[in-house]
Amino acid sequence: MSQHVSGKSCLILSTAITVGLNVPLHAQETQTEGFSTNLGRIVVGAGAPKVAIDAPQSITVLEEEDIARVQSGTIGDVLENSPGISTVGSESRFGESFNIRGIGGGTSADEPRIVTLIDGVKKYYESYRQGSLFTDPEFFKNVEILRGPSSSTLYGAGAIGGVIALETRDAADFLEAGDPFAFDQKVEFKSNGSVFESTSFLAFAPNERSDILLGAIYDTSSLQQDGSGNDIIGTEQNELNFLAKGTFSFGDSLEHTVEAGYIRYRGEADSQPLDVVELVTVTGGFDFGFVDREVEDDTAFVKYGYSPLSNGLINLEAQIAYSNSAQFVSNFTSPASASSFDSDYKYETISTRLQNQSEWFGDGFENFLTVGIDYSNQDRITLRDTAANAQFQPEGTTSTIGVFAQNELVLNERVTVLTGARVDFQNTSPGPLVPTDEDVSGTGLAGTFALHYQTTEEVAVFGSVSYTERLPVVDELYDSRAAFPGAADQPAVGTLRNEKSLNFELGAS
Repeated sequence: MSQHVSGKSCLILSTAITVGLNVPLHAQETQTEGFSTNLGRIVVGAGAPKVAIDAPQSITVLEEEDIARVQSGTIGDVLENSPGISTVGSESRFGESFNIRGIGGGTSADEPRIVTLIDGVKKYYESYRQGSLFTDPEFFKNVEILRGPSSSTLYGAGAIGGVIALETRDAADFLEAGDPFAFDQKVEFKSNGSVFESTSFLAFAPNERSDILLGAIYDTSSLQQDGSGNDIIGTEQNELNFLAKGTFSFGDSLEHTVEAGYIRYRGEADSQPLDVVELVTVTGGFDFGFVDREVEDDTAFVKYGYSPLSNGLINLEAQIAYSNSAQFVSNFTSPASASSFDSDYKYETISTRLQNQSEWFGDGFENFLTVGIDYSNQDRITLRDTAANAQFQPEGTTSTIGVFAQNELVLNERVTVLTGARVDFQNTSPGPLVPTDEDVSGTGLAGTFALHYQTTEEVAVFGSVSYTERLPVVDELYDSRAAFPGAADQPAVGTLRNEKSLNFELGAS
């Protein structure tokens, strides 16, 4: 659910300084493009890089100019005009959730049905009606929306709704050719809610082998109003966010690349609705109440790439990453309930990924084969004030190993055949306050077959069949609240099966 703020005055001041042979100082211009332009943009998240219109899948690519139009809005504001995807949540940045083709409702266990990535790092946060992604749109230069479960083969079994892949800015996005230094500053003010935002980026490239980007975003807002002059609950906030990213290349032909990045989001606000999905009330009028909320989100990664120019069979990429998404909730107040929701919710994940893409060509064909393995260890930490409150949203640890392969064959630049398969091996163990010590192990499968046919230079048709299985998450396995009055308080360990999805898609472009 989204509300629109009234169009009161807005002032944006933006300058960019580039140091080289010339030192220009100029105002940044915001360009707009129609949706049709998205089909001509390059997609990297679906396998071999390709133009979106040539992919055997429904894909939207949003770039820097699309993101700039939201003017200190939310990621949901960036995505909302894309077909087939909507935002679940309020105007607050403190935890939006997403819905792709009807999949995803912002409540418990919805989040694993949509995979969200920042620079290839999986982001995950699941807490009842409190959102799933915490970040600032100013960090990003590119967003890819891959609809449907076809991408489960690359990014994890269970991506029933699809994949949202966000890519942060690089130093190269600010540096003009040959220039070693650039500074970009944007200051924005809106009278509605007294919104003030300062965005600063410093890019530095001492030589052709290396570059560094540093960014800082400060944002503050009081309560905004809708077109009728009513306060929009949840729009009051303070944020201070940072980005640091660097790349170093080496080797005779710069075939070795090391990239590292760190993205930090921190926001806080008092008297916020506990329920960010439907603001203050849900069906039946129950008031979830208000809390003071502090949100922290960290994404860090180191990535190594090896791509020798003389050997198309090797395009190796290895990544180790850390992700932390946390909410600290306190001072719960509600006229309808005396229950306490004072608690901290945190997801901390360490992951690794190793993959290689081989390319070979012949008379009338091109072939791209991607194979890989990934591993993640995710701790769900729920610091509750009493053991009784730990019955719901329990603690637990999930370890997952995935093995995947995807092949893409292009015949005569007209026919593309894509096949892929994946298997995930998962083990989940409960936290100390859960009334069972039983571990749960399971296997999730995913597979896809897709075909894209360019009938003429102007028209193409595509279709796919995709299957995927979603394994149960900690909340589903170990929540021990009674399902109805008089029932026993027992977790669902041993009673849950995988959620299975079989998806058929036909399309034309």
